[in-house]
Amino acid sequence: MHLRTPALALALCLVAACAPDDPDDADRAREAELEAERDELEAERDELEAELGELRRENEALRQELADAEAAPGPDDPQETDLRLAGEPEPARTEDGVTDQLRAYFMPVDDLPDEWQPGVTDWHPTDVPEGFGAGAAYDSPGALVTALAEQESGPALGGDGAWEVTLRVLTADDAEVAAGEAIGGLLEWGYLDDATAGRDLRLHLLEGDDGWFVDEAAQRFHCRRAVTEVDDRPGCL
Repeated sequence: MHLRTPALALALCLVAACAPDDPDDADRAREAELEAERDELEAERDELEAELGELRRENEALRQELADAEAAPGPDDPQETDLRLAGEPEPARTEDGVTDQLRAYFMPVDDLPDEWQPGVTDWHPTDVPEGFGAGAAYDSPGALVTALAEQESGPALGGDGAWEVTLRVLTADDAEVAAGEAIGGLLEWGYLDDATAGRDLRLHLLEGDDGWFVDEAAQRFHCRRAVTEVDDRPGCL
C-alpha cells in the first residue's frame, strides 16, 4: 500500500506536465507578438516619412536655387547693368521725332564714375555735306538721306565709326512739313570713343527744279561723361 502511493503521485505529475497549454494564453502571446511587430513597423514608417519630408524640402530648395540662377543675369547679359528710361520718346512722324535718338533714353546708372554726367549738346549749325547742297538733284528726300548716310557713315560703320545708323525722313505727307520741303535725320550711335556716344544730324531739304537738295544742316552730340564747349561750340568732355 505504501509503495503504490508514491508511484501514483509520480504518474499524476507526469500527466500534468505533459498536458497541453491553455489556448487563451497562446492567443494572447501571439497578439502581443503582432502588436510588437506593428509598433516596430509604425516606427519605421514614421522614420521614413520624416526622411521623405526632409528630402522634399531639400528638393524644393534646389528648385528655387535653380530658378534664381536661371533668372539672374549672366556676366555678358545686358540686364546686368541697370538701365533706366530717361523721359518719353517723341511720337513717330513728327518734327521732333525725326532726330529723337531712342538709345539716349536708356541711360546706364551703374558702373559710372560719380563725376560723370551724361548728356546731349544743344543743336548747332554745321556745313552741308559736300555734294548735297544747292545743285544736287535727288529724286526724293529718302534717296538723298540714304546717299548721304552711305557717304558720311557707311565707310566706318561697324569699325572705328558708329555701331548703328538710323535714318528718318519727314515729308509733306506727314502734315507737319510744307509742300516742297522735307526734314531728314541721320542718327549715329555707338562710337568707340570714351567721350562721345553718338551724333544726330538734322537736315532741312528743299525740292529744286532738278530735284532734292540740302538747304541747311545742324548737329548735336550725345556725351558719355559730360557736355562742354569746344571752340565755342557745344561738345563732349
